Amino acid sequence: MKIRLFSRKDSTQIQSVARESWRYAYEGLIPERTQVDFLLSVYTEDALMESISTSVLLVAEEEGEVIGFVHFSLINIKKEIELGALYILPSFHRRGIGTALLKAMFEYFYDVNKITVSVVMRNDSALDFYHSKGFKQLGEMNDSIFGFSIPTIVMEWRSNTSPNV
Repeated sequence: MKIRLFSRKDSTQIQSVARESWRYAYEGLIPERTQVDFLLSVYTEDALMESISTSVLLVAEEEGEVIGFVHFSLINIKKEIELGALYILPSFHRRGIGTALLKAMFEYFYDVNKITVSVVMRNDSALDFYHSKGFKQLGEMNDSIFGFSIPTIVMEWRSNTSPNV
């Protein structure tokens, strides 16, 4: 497996990873129409290219195929990161790819002080993953995607905790 920076040629594969990941993780939690609308707005080639002007997108590939990605932003000079997305094709779960992508994120922005991530409530596998990496639950909020309210758990990792990556 290789982890590298996203390039325009990855757009179609990123869309596929996001679509499969959302279907797998959010079935019964987020209506299919809302999923489709969101994915079509965020994961177009133009949207991806625009997003990397202010954020970082790393892809995990195996045999030339994108199998996962992590998308994050440095949000201030205090070296605080917002983790926007970490998706792995379901057929590649539990192989250390998510951990490798988190490790690559830590290496990209060394001396990180804080990372925040929002996780859809009842997405137990994601919640378990972040807890196992040293993230703590900060609180809950309602996110909204295309008018659909999504209960979300906000999690945080701080530099006084060793990342389990």
